[in-house]
Amino acid sequence: FLTSSCRQTITFCVMDFFLPRAKVASGRKSLESTTATVDSYDDDNAPYWEDEDWVPLQKNGKQRTPNMIRNELQRYIDNTPNKTQTAIMKELGVNANSFRRFMNPKSYKDPWSATENGTYWAAARFLEAQRNKPKETKKRKAGGEATTTNAPVKKAAKADMESLMDRIVAHDAPEVSEKRVYDTCPEIIKKIKDFLAQDGVTKAAFCRALGGINANSMNQFMASKKQDRAGNITYRRAWVFFEKKRLLEGQPKSKARIKNEKEHPQGFELQAPIVSRSVLSLLMDDY
Repeated sequence: FLTSSCRQTITFCVMDFFLPRAKVASGRKSLESTTATVDSYDDDNAPYWEDEDWVPLQKNGKQRTPNMIRNELQRYIDNTPNKTQTAIMKELGVNANSFRRFMNPKSYKDPWSATENGTYWAAARFLEAQRNKPKETKKRKAGGEATTTNAPVKKAAKADMESLMDRIVAHDAPEVSEKRVYDTCPEIIKKIKDFLAQDGVTKAAFCRALGGINANSMNQFMASKKQDRAGNITYRRAWVFFEKKRLLEGQPKSKARIKNEKEHPQGFELQAPIVSRSVLSLLMDDY
């Protein structure tokens, strides 16, 4: 059996012999594409992310932003202390200058221009390969009961999320202030629930990320309805956290957020709605 390179060399020789010199170059170009197609059939097990037309996508079908790739790669580096940065660059197949430029978001006036850096595509394929590694195997106890060896996985997920929270807190966003909150209490509560539901997130670590707030204070806020706990410190601290997270990940403002800004240009009130004296007197009369 001939290798693909041998087949290509023989074909080139035949073409040089039979075709006019002026057409050899164009013939080689078409042959290269044909040979590439043939070679692709030779390896049916090639992972999809190695396809030259592959694009890293989010769950909503949009292309993953350079910030998303950058942050995920940084988390991988942080959680893989046994690998040096040089070793990771070697795995990616990129040089130090390209790597450093890509990892510094301030290198680009237009964030999307970072996709022109080869590190974006190398990192995207590398991270996709990491996500598609075989899941943890199962072991059996002496009694025959199957257990999953997921303790290292949980530990890694916890470290991963704590690293993410540290980066969110440290993210420089002077335009974000506790004094102007543009999400309602129910919207913030939903964001907290969704975040706490992720693997590796603990309530204790999240409370620390919000400036060390008290867990009881958070519980009271989570049990609130509408804006009746707008004065709770969790409300404004969580707003800042999730707004920084949005900016760090390069996500656009939601429709609800844009609507809130128009209707409440100064932000929502950061205190519980005041009960009028007439309503209060009616409540007192019931007792």
